[in-house]
Amino acid sequence: MSTTNGCRRWLWVACLLPLIVSVLFARHKVDSPNVSSRMDTIQSLVEQHSFGIDGSLNEYMVDVVKIDGRFYSDKPPLLSVLGAGVYLPLHAIASLSFERHAPWLYPILTVLLVGVPLSVGLWLLARCLVLAGLSPRDTTTITFLTAAGTLFLPYAVTFNNHVAAATAITAALYCVLRAESDPERARRWSAAAGSLAAGAFNFDLAPGGAVLLGFAAVVLWHRKRLGDLVAYGAGAAGPMALYFYLNWLVTGDLAPIYLHPEWYEYDGSVLRSYDALKQPYAATIPGQYFHMLFGYRGIFVYSPVLLFGLWEALRQTAKRERYKPHAIVALAATVVVVGAYAAQTPGMAGGSYGMRWLLPMTQFWTIWPTLARRSGRPPRRRSIGLSN
Repeated sequence: MSTTNGCRRWLWVACLLPLIVSVLFARHKVDSPNVSSRMDTIQSLVEQHSFGIDGSLNEYMVDVVKIDGRFYSDKPPLLSVLGAGVYLPLHAIASLSFERHAPWLYPILTVLLVGVPLSVGLWLLARCLVLAGLSPRDTTTITFLTAAGTLFLPYAVTFNNHVAAATAITAALYCVLRAESDPERARRWSAAAGSLAAGAFNFDLAPGGAVLLGFAAVVLWHRKRLGDLVAYGAGAAGPMALYFYLNWLVTGDLAPIYLHPEWYEYDGSVLRSYDALKQPYAATIPGQYFHMLFGYRGIFVYSPVLLFGLWEALRQTAKRERYKPHAIVALAATVVVVGAYAAQTPGMAGGSYGMRWLLPMTQFWTIWPTLARRSGRPPRRRSIGLSN
């Protein structure tokens, strides 16, 4: 009993660690174009009631497009809308404003929309491991490893969309596992999984889209009932409609901003249709793959512990095991995400932050060594040391 209680306490420590780090060390200054464009949108939605950011602080005018003479953030809009929901009462009741109180507003938004979701995502990861039949000790170990040994911890202190996407993906995985273990309510859980996977798409297009399709395949694979797949699709319909509606509100077009390179073509554009980012780190798509995974700013260079997840996921696809379809989805989603960035945005895999684009897939990689233990093969404990 004492061992179980001890594991439970350490599990709570693991889940709360990113939130504590976020509260203590969240940045007080907008220091990147990515964050600047999101904060400008949050400010404009509350103060100007518009997605246009011409009247915002505009510390960095980089990740922006120009449509009909007005500037807009080129980021998926949902996270900024949620941020506006946090900023609105602070502005209306406490009279806080970006012009006078930005060093306070930025950490508040970071803690509430990054630190809190990350802790929730880790708790959901632990629930996934419990559903898979893992012992309290193994559940605590892998949750702590994910919290402290991956890029989640440093990204807890800066405002970003990748953590929100990761939490939504983990929540969708939890619902998929619940659908498999609770046949009587499988359709309800399948619908919830579809809704959460589509929510991830709202936050991060490439990983969200890959997982949205991948989990649909898993639902059909395990249940082999069209009704469950229909329920999954019905659950996804609402968040997908929201995504297209927000795009339409911002640009008057249903398609993502990224599909309109002409909107980046304006006098003074830093990106200039991404020409500024075409750096010669890799001249070919295979080279881009290498740099995003193992090379300059590669995900496995910054988080080598994930290599053990890669190995175990590959091993599971070669055998008839319970989690074979989940492992296939993890591998396929990673290939899709890396491929999307490597093929469509030349140079960004080497010249920008390749590791953060794979951040939403982190739980997929940390989960496999522990699931391998459940299937009879001990995990490689040295992976904990590598995470340091």
